[in-house]
This record gives sequence, structure tokens and C-alpha cells, in this order.
Amino acid sequence: MRAVTAASEKSGVGGVGGVGELLRKKNVRPLFVGLSVVLFQQTTGQPSVLYYAEQVFIAAGFDASEGAGVSVILGVFKLVMTGFAVKYVDSVGRRPLLLSGVAAMTLATVALGACSDALATGDPADSLNTARLSVLAIFAYVGAYQVSFGPIAWLLTGEIFPQRVRSAAVGTATLTNF
Repeated sequence: MRAVTAASEKSGVGGVGGVGELLRKKNVRPLFVGLSVVLFQQTTGQPSVLYYAEQVFIAAGFDASEGAGVSVILGVFKLVMTGFAVKYVDSVGRRPLLLSGVAAMTLATVALGACSDALATGDPADSLNTARLSVLAIFAYVGAYQVSFGPIAWLLTGEIFPQRVRSAAVGTATLTNF
């Protein structure tokens, strides 16, 4: 261990850089990307979708106890989709997963909004089908989030910074996660 420490000190690249070094010109672009990805992850609205999921499930015809059960199924689905992301993030790539996930999240959000509007103003006879489509949109949204922003934001944040400033950079990025 002493030999590694001595070699590191001799090379001039040892030690840990702080926030001052993080703000150097060579680190500003990775810092901007890292902060942006975490901020965008936070502004996707995923917590809001999950917060109202049970109400959507009840509107789809599940009773209150079944609505909670579907929420558990949604949690298991999140785990499965995260496993999918872990398995394919290196072979497919971070960017394709992130961009396709964002596109799918956008489509699912539009569908969920249209269903919510239809439920508020539409024909009661079609409300059950519309509510079921809302459930499908929630699953699509959550699945897309779990293969994109969910894990990839933290993966990118840990990878894009030089080792010397990584801890300060990840800490700073975490601050943008509210």
C-alpha cells in the first residue's frame, strides 16, 4: 500500500480534488452534464406518477385493496425493468437507452394526460376502458423511466468525472436531486 501511495504522490496525480478543482475549466463540461442529467431525472415527474398510481388503478375498476396490490405489482415491475437496464446498459449503450426512455416517457405522459382529460369530460360508458388505458400508460412510463433516467443518471454521474474530483462532483450532483 505504501508503494502505491508513494507512486501516486510521485506522479502528481494523487490525492483528492475539492470543489475548487471541480470548477476548473477541464471539469466544467462534465460538471454541467452531470448536474443536468440529475436535474432532468428529478424533473421527469416520476414521483408524481407513482403518487397518483393507486387512484388511477381504482378508477380503472380495481377496488381500494386491489389498487394497493397493483401498486405492489408496479414495484416489482420497476425492479424487473431496472434489471433490464443493468443487463443491457453496456451492450445497447447509455445514450440509446436514455433517449428511447425519454421518448417512451413522453408518449406515456401524453397518453396519461389524454386519458385523464377524457375521464374528466368524457362519456361514463367509455370511462372504464380509458382508465385501463391510463394503467397501461403508467406501466409504460414507469418502465421507460426505469431503463433510462432511473439508473443511467447515477451511472453517468459516476463515470464522467476524473477520479481526482469524482467524490466532489457526485456530491454536487446529488445536491441537485433536491
